[in-house]
Amino acid sequence: MGRYVKNTQFRAGSHAMQIPIGNTALSPAHPVDGQIRFNSDTTHLEVYYAGVWNQITRVGRVGLVFDAFSGDGITTVFTLSQSENSETDVLVTIGGVVQEPTVDYVVTGTQITFSSAPPASGEFPNPIVVIHNLNSTAT
Repeated sequence: MGRYVKNTQFRAGSHAMQIPIGNTALSPAHPVDGQIRFNSDTTHLEVYYAGVWNQITRVGRVGLVFDAFSGDGITTVFTLSQSENSETDVLVTIGGVVQEPTVDYVVTGTQITFSSAPPASGEFPNPIVVIHNLNSTAT
């Protein structure tokens, strides 16, 4: 006897089917490779593989977003133009020198906090540049 999937959303003539939807807390207790779900917390499709839930993204181009700030030797917290999930989701430079995520700075939502205050501009400008959208191909 074969195995059947019961899904009331899958009907003759349909061109789509409903996959499981739920927040992160409702993920299966014992997932197996190949399971697919829509995570309503992250608003991403996920597939379980190699022991973790992996997000599925669209392939294509995205526009980069740039934030520029000036250090004053005192301020360590700056407000970004868009929210980020992690410090590894952005590329940060000070005066053209790439900064190391979690060591030189951390990101929480729209806030970037440097471990030490970026220096004030002296004889040569040393802008703080944050580049967004490097981690995604979703538009």
